[in-house]
Amino acid sequence: MKLKIYTENYKQECLNNIPLAPMILSFFSNKENSSIKNYHALTFKHYWETCQSFFTISSLADSQFAVFPYDWFWVRGATWLYPINSLVSKEVKKFGFEYYQKMKKNNRTVLFFFSGDRSHEKLPFENAIVFREGLYQSQQKASDFTLPAFSEDLVEYYLSGSMIPRSKSVKPTVGFCGLAKKSNPKNLVKLGIYHSLMLATRGTPDVSPYKGEELRIKLLNQFGNHSDIDTNFIIRDESVFLANPSYESKSKRRKEYVENMIQSDYILCCRGSGNYSYRIYETLCMGRIPIFVNTDCSLPYDFLIDWKNYCVWLEETEIEQLPSKLLDFHNSLSPQDFVDLQYKCRELWLKWLSPEGFFSNFYHHLPQFNI
Repeated sequence: MKLKIYTENYKQECLNNIPLAPMILSFFSNKENSSIKNYHALTFKHYWETCQSFFTISSLADSQFAVFPYDWFWVRGATWLYPINSLVSKEVKKFGFEYYQKMKKNNRTVLFFFSGDRSHEKLPFENAIVFREGLYQSQQKASDFTLPAFSEDLVEYYLSGSMIPRSKSVKPTVGFCGLAKKSNPKNLVKLGIYHSLMLATRGTPDVSPYKGEELRIKLLNQFGNHSDIDTNFIIRDESVFLANPSYESKSKRRKEYVENMIQSDYILCCRGSGNYSYRIYETLCMGRIPIFVNTDCSLPYDFLIDWKNYCVWLEETEIEQLPSKLLDFHNSLSPQDFVDLQYKCRELWLKWLSPEGFFSNFYHHLPQFNI
């Protein structure tokens, strides 16, 4: 189903290096070099090749809805740790209000994209539809939908396009490679500043940005020296991507991350600073089975997809049951079921969660809005 959308490419010098929302980027830029060094182009390569099968840019009068061209992340930023350029923030916000009012006068529904750790926060546009990477299901409105955290196709770029399924063994192997650490006294000062800022500007203290790091430690500790489960953990005390600007170092860590998945049956996936797991999408992409810890999360297409068919599902209140739930799940699968599930996980990512998969099914979000 091909949708007619209206959008505008806002020309301001300070925004020249700010990417447009992925849904419309290819309509306003030349196809980028999709080399391994160009992560953004690598991620959206296939979507850019197919997007005109899903959408067409039309006149305002002929459009079905309007798309705000910038990610609202550029207004909000991630956390107090990573401030964005104030000039960029002001320009995007100013344009956002002008754009919304223009669409309102022309009776057009506006879609906003909002990625990043703060993407659960309210936007100042009452009737807009918002696609967010991070949502709290208990706070989700009918106009809120979940946006996958997009990544490059790991199988294509690290396994030459051929997924390598693992055979079932008696003992499951659980993998994790990433940031996990206990809170420290230095964080208390930052948290005090953060919660004060949230109270002053948002009216709520909100959830600690360190919750994900601390939760991961609790989960990893559940395995201990469990005799019936093998672990494959690489635990880091800082983000290797945000803390290290070197391409060579990032590339090395990325390969270690992928190799950890290749050598594991199940991958532990839970929230980070924001209430979403980037890792669950990469795990499915790789054809591995997620152990997903639900922290009041909303997941993409959860109104069409039964996510529990693809994961070892664990509620946040069930942390102590993690080993037994994993073993029950693993032991319930035959050797063929185990292999088949890995392929189903990969297929789920390809058809619904990759950029081209997500946007090819995008129309499923819209019927309730008479679009």
